[in-house]
Amino acid sequence: MDFGARKYDTRIGRWFAIDGHPKPSLSSYQFGCCNPLIFVDPDGNTEYYYNGKWVASDGANNNMIGIVKSGSVKRSMAKGKYSLPTVSNGFNNNDVFTIDADVLSVANKVLGLSLSKKKRR
Repeated sequence: MDFGARKYDTRIGRWFAIDGHPKPSLSSYQFGCCNPLIFVDPDGNTEYYYNGKWVASDGANNNMIGIVKSGSVKRSMAKGKYSLPTVSNGFNNNDVFTIDADVLSVANKVLGLSLSKKKRR
């Protein structure tokens, strides 16, 4: 599948090349925070969307991921002029929901285990 910025092999679930705009806390080969059912990357350029909201890192090496609810915050982040609040479990206001990438990863694993247990029943 050609996404423009990268090509994706659906048979093996991997990209042919590393991300041209890698995030400090994420692998250059990963897609959608390793959860392509929830996160969407329309052009393969690490522009994630969740439930219609833009998901991004502020570019700092702080392991934070933000679900951006405000256009002004999105523009500031795109210019590198916005820092996500550094928190351990999460932060939420009218502009952005912030979560540590490790917490998000664990939550995704727990959700995956829960769903797989339901399928086995």
